[in-house]
Amino acid sequence: MSDPIHEALGDRLLLLGAQTPAPTLPAEEIRRRADRRRHRRRALGATAACTAAALLLALPSVLHSARTSQQSAAPDISSSPSPSPHPRPTVAFTVT
Repeated sequence: MSDPIHEALGDRLLLLGAQTPAPTLPAEEIRRRADRRRHRRRALGATAACTAAALLLALPSVLHSARTSQQSAAPDISSSPSPSPHPRPTVAFTVT
């Protein structure tokens, strides 16, 4: 009986000893493709990081606004806000 594991291993060893064909693409094209993949991977990572940061920054304000809208959904009509005893003066200024 023959052992398929050893036969497969023997075939692999024979393939290792064989000459490998020369690459069909020139080295410049291989480098260009690798650079393009690297740039695409970095851009995708940067986009994911910016998206995650924007979500993390926006999430607390969204949660806070949802909480305040729930609290102010049923205002108490019986009490009206009293005006401030000291109105704030308006100050006009210009920036040059």
